[in-house]
Amino acid sequence: MVQLDSGTWPAGPDQVVVDAHTASKLHLKPGSTLRVALATGARGFVVTGTIGFGGAGDIAGLSVVGFPSGTAGRLLGTAGAYAAVEAAPAAGLDSAVLQQHQMLRSPRRVAGTTGTLAVSVATVSVATVSVATVSIVAALAAAVSASDAAEVQRSLHADFVVSTSPQATLDTALARRIAAIPGVTGTAAIPCGIVKFPGDSERACGIDPATFERYADLHVTRGSRADLTAGTIAVSALSAARNGWHLGQTVAATFPAGGTENLRVVALFDDEQVASAYLIPAADYAQWFPASLQGDYLILITAAAGKSSPVHAALAVLLSDYPQAFLDDKAGFIHRTVAGIDLLMTMMTGLLALSLLIGLLSLTTSLALSVLERTRETGLLRAIGAEARQIKALIRADAIVAGLLAAAVPARRAARMNVLESLAAQ
Repeated sequence: MVQLDSGTWPAGPDQVVVDAHTASKLHLKPGSTLRVALATGARGFVVTGTIGFGGAGDIAGLSVVGFPSGTAGRLLGTAGAYAAVEAAPAAGLDSAVLQQHQMLRSPRRVAGTTGTLAVSVATVSVATVSVATVSIVAALAAAVSASDAAEVQRSLHADFVVSTSPQATLDTALARRIAAIPGVTGTAAIPCGIVKFPGDSERACGIDPATFERYADLHVTRGSRADLTAGTIAVSALSAARNGWHLGQTVAATFPAGGTENLRVVALFDDEQVASAYLIPAADYAQWFPASLQGDYLILITAAAGKSSPVHAALAVLLSDYPQAFLDDKAGFIHRTVAGIDLLMTMMTGLLALSLLIGLLSLTTSLALSVLERTRETGLLRAIGAEARQIKALIRADAIVAGLLAAAVPARRAARMNVLESLAAQ
């Protein structure tokens, strides 16, 4: 008894079914093309299904090809009966089998392509993980930027801020010239320099404790700003925790001109965005730093009510003689404070996008070279009857197999790596 095992029965003049044993032996499946040698010549037929015989895959080891009755009568002259024919798979038309043989025939090419793909896939994987990491870091950076902006907004009382880059200073005479501008009610010049503390060097700034509160609020959490006198230092709570310092502790500080001094911590504060995390009295700064480092880093300016616009215009004219100086109002100074974080995130995002692009290009190039290396093979396949869609399927199969090897083999090796040996190597 004949039964249909898979696919459908043939309905057209170019369709056939074959026995399951022949289909397995010749790697045929529904959609494959079978070459049948007839008395009138060889023809190609599309396989629509496989048949069995009461549980057997063939009849006495013979290949069985079934045609529609009308087609059988026209081709064999014996409709409803049988005749001997010769069947073979159409050469070059089973892309999966061709791909298997091609990869076995040229293992060096496959190994080279797979190795390159492994590096490319690793690059893309690392870039993808990095992008996810940067997304998290970007969210944290945005939170930090917002926190810093809120801190400056809360702490800064000055109407205008004149600042410079960390590598430059402002002439000490500039603060006096600014104070002489009509409408300016006060100025606070803040010099800053590098001080060596135990373990690291930090930037310390000199302030006048008696007047600084009019221009910025330090938000002292422990101790008192009024205790900032000769031989003392105020430190941000964050820096104190990082250094392991506490209120009342004495720390050694080495200055460029004054040698090493023992400073007592008299205040811990929250706001370190306006000036610095380390503040000493302005009189001590003038004593312990040489004349060449006495330039100001910040000048905080307050203006009379209703005089902000003319004061800003006068400041802009005055600062035209100081190319290293930046003039900002309160909003501008907040933006300048957080601009460094934004720039860093932009650079990191750009570098990661570049690495991802390089990985994708290497993947594309590897596969393209793999195709170019087989130009003669592809031409031969087209010459013996392979269609364009079958060549495309061949290339896709090559890419899929090589890609799977490139991803699976390193992953398997990494998963089986001995943890103790890895730690020992470190």
